[in-house]
Amino acid sequence: DSGYSGDWGGAPALLAGSDTWYSVVAGLLPSQALALTRAAQAGDAATVERFDAAFGPLWALFKEFGSFRVMYVIARLLNLCDVDPPRPVLPLKDQARQRVAAALDHLDAVFSTGSKVCIELR
Repeated sequence: DSGYSGDWGGAPALLAGSDTWYSVVAGLLPSQALALTRAAQAGDAATVERFDAAFGPLWALFKEFGSFRVMYVIARLLNLCDVDPPRPVLPLKDQARQRVAAALDHLDAVFSTGSKVCIELR
């Protein structure tokens, strides 16, 4: 058995035969992560590539700001909590939070039309 730990490399790893994807994003966006995983398990490379591309703006934000800080913004946008990350980690500034919201909107647009296992985000 093999697994992959990380977010922005999970799709190609699953397509290459990885049995497991350890993902931080799956904690708050489980339907989208599951849809990508199921497509990979089915060998549907075109759908996996489309879903991974939909995650692209989010992966870019993870790389730029760190997934920890971005996930706090996502949790707030999904009305799961109303807290900032613990100090000394600083919360993202307004412009970055707006970019996270735009990335979620993009993800929602792709997955709401692209997968039966996804749920509506908002």
